[in-house]
Amino acid sequence: AKPPVYQFRLPTLEFDQPIMVAQGNLLLVVARYSPGLLNSLQPQGRLSGISQSFKGIKLPVSSEGFYVAKAYGTHRGCPLEMIEDGFKESCSDALYDQVGRSARPNLYPDLATIDYHLNRDYSLLTIE
Repeated sequence: AKPPVYQFRLPTLEFDQPIMVAQGNLLLVVARYSPGLLNSLQPQGRLSGISQSFKGIKLPVSSEGFYVAKAYGTHRGCPLEMIEDGFKESCSDALYDQVGRSARPNLYPDLATIDYHLNRDYSLLTIE
């Protein structure tokens, strides 16, 4: 049996304003981030003494600034809540930044990103 195909009609996404979309048992975070915000999330500048070790790390964001991830925490699997500078798992103290990086990676992993396709005007998100 083929896996289900999910399609989500998206509103016009404002830069740096994530939304959550749901269909069936699939809940997603969808965002389009501005170059300025993405630049601020890059590791350089933080902890300059060790920043060399982060040079190869790429943010889980498309070239157009889109970020799509499952909207469930990685500690207990509960739905996420949006907070000022990221996400919080609703049933635990697990916190994530705007691109799903765990605030405490030694305790719980980053959010699970998902393969997706956006149509040309970014109004239809398809997950297969």
